[in-house]
Formats: sequence, structure tokens, C-alpha cells
Amino acid sequence: MKHDWQTLKRTYMYDEKYKNTSLRKFAEKEELAYDGNYIAQTKNWHSERKQKQMQIGCKTDAKIEKKIIEETAKIAERYSKIYDALLSKIENQLEETYMSYAYDHEKGKNMPAGLRTKIVKPQDIKALAQAISLARQGYSETIS
Repeated sequence: MKHDWQTLKRTYMYDEKYKNTSLRKFAEKEELAYDGNYIAQTKNWHSERKQKQMQIGCKTDAKIEKKIIEETAKIAERYSKIYDALLSKIENQLEETYMSYAYDHEKGKNMPAGLRTKIVKPQDIKALAQAISLARQGYSETIS
């Protein structure tokens, strides 16, 4: 009896119902004689199938790795936006603090520019530096 060995090979390699099947079990299920001719025709099928499964596994791993990299990039971008928004809010707050101290309440007018720089309190600058440091620390922890 003649067999289409190429079709049988494709069936053995790719059919899910034969995924973990030996060549002997494949012969039984396909009602083929397990003899010298069968062994000669199916030589290396098992190793070829294992190699193909490894290639598929490597491609799957690469896809998973790519998704992880994309997700990490999205998280880093989100933190970058949060970091920028936080810095902007801190800068605005510091500017408002500076402008309120620049107004001389006793005289009811703005102070001269030379005095304004001396009005910003060191604790405000320290609080700003701490906030920036915390924001940078949180941002760098997500990237690494």
C-alpha cells in the first residue's frame, strides 16, 4: 500500500492531537504498519518536530518580551508625565509663594526687585528639593 508520506509528516508535525505522540503511537492511530519501511520513511520526524516546537517557543518568548518592554515603556512614560506635572505644580507654588512674599503688606506695595530674592524662605527651597528628589526616586525605580 502506498502512502503520502509528506501529508503524514505534516499531520505528525502540526496536528494538535499528535502533539505529544511517539512515532509508534502515530502509526497505530493512522493504522500504518510499524515496520522497517515506516521507520526509514519517518526517520528524523521526531527531532524535526521538537526543533519546530522550540522555534515556535522562541518566537512566543520574543513576543512576550516585546510586550513586557512596551508595557515598561508605557509605565515610564506615565511616570515621566506625573513627574513633569509635579514639577510644574511645585514651580507654580514656589512662584506664588515668592510673589506673596514680594508684596510688602506694611507699605501696601511690591518690594524692590533686589529685596525679593532675599524673601524666599530656605524651608520653601528645602521642601521643593525634597519633593523633586522623591519624584526622581520614584521615577527611577520604575525604570530600573
